[in-house]
Amino acid sequence: MSLPYQMRLLQIVAPGRADWHESPVPKPGPGDVIVRIRAIATCPHWDLHIFGGQPMFPGTPLNYPYLPGEPGHEAVGEMRARLKPRRAPHPCARCPHLAASA
Repeated sequence: MSLPYQMRLLQIVAPGRADWHESPVPKPGPGDVIVRIRAIATCPHWDLHIFGGQPMFPGTPLNYPYLPGEPGHEAVGEMRARLKPRRAPHPCARCPHLAASA
């Protein structure tokens, strides 16, 4: 299965402002997966705090532009590439059902 060369991502660049960017698709390394995102949701606690200029944890500095890939860390998609060994695609995916499907 071939991978595209470019992907689109949404990046919070300033409080109240998010922009779409083109970025190269990363090549998976050992234990990594590439997931084609089909649907995504914003997190009302994390994404909206950052978008609103408020740190999730009081006293923590916010630096803009925020890391690419945020907002939208709750995603659904299809696995496009995987190199062994198998593992869950996200560190918070500790649910045994998700970990078994990775």
